[in-house]
Amino acid sequence: MALSEYVPGAQRPRRGKIAESKGILKHWTEANRDEALGLNNWALRCFNEHDYLATSQVNLCKECGQPPQDSGQAY
Repeated sequence: MALSEYVPGAQRPRRGKIAESKGILKHWTEANRDEALGLNNWALRCFNEHDYLATSQVNLCKECGQPPQDSGQAY
């Protein structure tokens, strides 16, 4: 049941918005990351409280250019 939330295309609420899953990361560590399946996206929040998705944990906010508050959550 829990894994059904992470099937590619599944939608679930996050911070008052809807996030769409791209799938589960094959590797949670950086080891063999090149063998991981699917796209990696991070749900981040900048210091100005903007929520955004990025392909890296260090991407700046697209709205204001500020860095993320924390390392975010992978999707």
